[in-house]
Amino acid sequence: MVRILDKLAECGLIERRQHPTDRRIWLLYMREEAHPLLAEMRELGHVTRAEALEGVSAEQREQLCQVLSAMKTNLVQACRTPVEENEMNDG
Repeated sequence: MVRILDKLAECGLIERRQHPTDRRIWLLYMREEAHPLLAEMRELGHVTRAEALEGVSAEQREQLCQVLSAMKTNLVQACRTPVEENEMNDG
């Protein structure tokens, strides 16, 4: 993660600032130079989603979101459950 942040800072896309009361903490700020890149990324995301969901009905999209949400909930819960308990439940 630090390498990615270093590269973003080198490119002038983010700025690190020290926390005002805790010198161990660095705050990240997006620079104005990053905004056009973010707009381009959003547009690419929109195009990619449209391509991926072409021919998928609104009802199917809703069902997909529900299934993915349930999967996320299951994974979050699994991460919060101690390993020993997961092993007993899953055999």
